Amino acid sequence: MKFYVNFIKIITIFYGMIIGAMPLRFEEGAVISDSQVENFLNTVCAPAFDILGDSLRSRVSFHLVNSQTINAFATKNGNIFINVGVFLTADTPEEIIGVLFHELGHVSCDHLTKAMDLMKSLEIRSTILRVLAGVAAGMTALTSKEGLGVLPGFLGGSSLIDLTALTDMMHFSRAQEGSADQFALGVLKTLQWSMNGLATFMEKMVRASGISQVPLYLRTHPCSGDRLASIRDAEKKSGPVKPLDPSIYREFFKIKSKLWACTELQNVSTLQEFRQKLTGIPEEYRALGESIFLHRKGKLQHALKALDRFEKTNQRDAFTLELRSQILFENGHLTQALDFIRSALKMRPKDINIRTYSAIIALDGSDPMQWKRSATLLEGAVFGTQQDPYMWYWLGIALGKLNRIGEMHVAMAECAMGKGDIQDAKKHTHLALMHLQGKKSSKTPSRILSTYSQKYILRARDLQQALKTITLPARD
Repeated sequence: MKFYVNFIKIITIFYGMIIGAMPLRFEEGAVISDSQVENFLNTVCAPAFDILGDSLRSRVSFHLVNSQTINAFATKNGNIFINVGVFLTADTPEEIIGVLFHELGHVSCDHLTKAMDLMKSLEIRSTILRVLAGVAAGMTALTSKEGLGVLPGFLGGSSLIDLTALTDMMHFSRAQEGSADQFALGVLKTLQWSMNGLATFMEKMVRASGISQVPLYLRTHPCSGDRLASIRDAEKKSGPVKPLDPSIYREFFKIKSKLWACTELQNVSTLQEFRQKLTGIPEEYRALGESIFLHRKGKLQHALKALDRFEKTNQRDAFTLELRSQILFENGHLTQALDFIRSALKMRPKDINIRTYSAIIALDGSDPMQWKRSATLLEGAVFGTQQDPYMWYWLGIALGKLNRIGEMHVAMAECAMGKGDIQDAKKHTHLALMHLQGKKSSKTPSRILSTYSQKYILRARDLQQALKTITLPARD
């Protein structure tokens, strides 16, 4: 049974654009879009930004990478990527905070300039340039063998370029690492938060390097005894610390439970085996992960009962409502799914992930007015200031239902580009221009064409120009 996915934003890491998409049982290196994780990362960093200022706050955005490899890295434009493996390795939110503040140090101290220079010589440069030309705004929404049926939702992701290769570039000197450490320690001291998390996480990495291959975190963040000693010394001199808000611990354990369930679990076939993975997570949070695991096993009623157990000890929030909606929708209960996702949306009306998911669910109904509202929301997302191009595929579905054929082909061309399917992108671009240019040359004055129709025409022309520069490999 397919577990539904929430595709995401990823990457043209170095130029500040966010593009891409893929499934929940994700590919290694996929970037995950999850409202609960994003809310947690922004919440724990908000006090730091109050100290550091709005300039840094406006530059920084956080992204979760689907990889159990332990690593985190930042990019010049302020994107900070943290692997699932960091969450699964951390025992406390303080460890996550230490890693995040360290990466903020790299951004604030502009340690990424050399990485920018190195990037220019990489083979992926052509991909980046293609993105800059505006043609790689599509998403890999067709992830199943059938090419259909995988939805965005509370968790999912994608990779347009190889994150493993990119992290190899993020190799700073020990001096830069020490500088980022001191930045993090300074912020923690000002907030009167514990410095133990940063030191504990680093010590875990050093211990791991003694019994296996050197962790990627240490390869991209070279460590030394002096660094660890400096962190521990600062901790001793820091004085009393303030405890974190209890809600931060609650969210951390919920997320960790969820991420275990959403990670590809090899050799885990029974609930009992899965529960072994949750060791270290307080009992009251384990049922959340269990509900996802059971859903992935195709056990609807057991999944819902596990979610009921979770909500008996944890206040119902938008994230659990979204999860319940997903489980119901994936099992064909459209009406109930819509009720729960709309309840979630009332709690978080500005949450783009929840808004998008509600729009996509509505596309499965039979109400043309709902289709129109879904298309409008998706258009606002892909053409707006907060572009989430993984929605191109679903926008194409909405436009097709509304018989907006030319615009539909533009959306599908963008989707094909996101998949790297140049042949399909060319086909859809040709069909888009055939329909749209015919529409524009009709008796309808161009000035009264809808704003979006004109945007689609421009998008199609940009695609056409960019595709001319791409040479397809010769077929055998």
